[in-house]
Amino acid sequence: MNTSKTSVNQPPALYKLVKEKYGWLEGTLHLDYGAGAYHNMRNLLEAAGVHVIEYDKYNKAECPMNLADIYDQRPYHTVSLSNVLNVCTVQERTTIYRRVKELCNGNIYITVYEGDRSGNAGETSKGWQENKTTLFYEEELKKFFTFVDRCGKLIVVRR
Repeated sequence: MNTSKTSVNQPPALYKLVKEKYGWLEGTLHLDYGAGAYHNMRNLLEAAGVHVIEYDKYNKAECPMNLADIYDQRPYHTVSLSNVLNVCTVQERTTIYRRVKELCNGNIYITVYEGDRSGNAGETSKGWQENKTTLFYEEELKKFFTFVDRCGKLIVVRR
């Protein structure tokens, strides 16, 4: 399943939600996991003094890092999954949860696009869409992380 067409060229809502609730710490190392085809998150974070590594297996031209590269850079202070989980199957999400848990020693920030909120997953004109609510992902994350907190559309998890 290729999700490269689901990438949208706009600043991710996750950036602003984290900035307002936690702040981005200058001098830290951040992994944008599933970064997409555009560099909006990286540009915003680098302007705030955060060093950013981007990874996206479906947008390799824009994000050339491979898994070995991102593991070499660890540990990350923070990781973001901005509208990533909603375009992944449960098996892919399980793999992502395990990876980011290994890679990050701080907060993992998550937002999802809820689609039509029906819970009926399927193909759209731009690729796969799970159509699940933020609450669904919050509950799913509790199976993998000891700390899970949600504030509106933002989910924060830690090991």
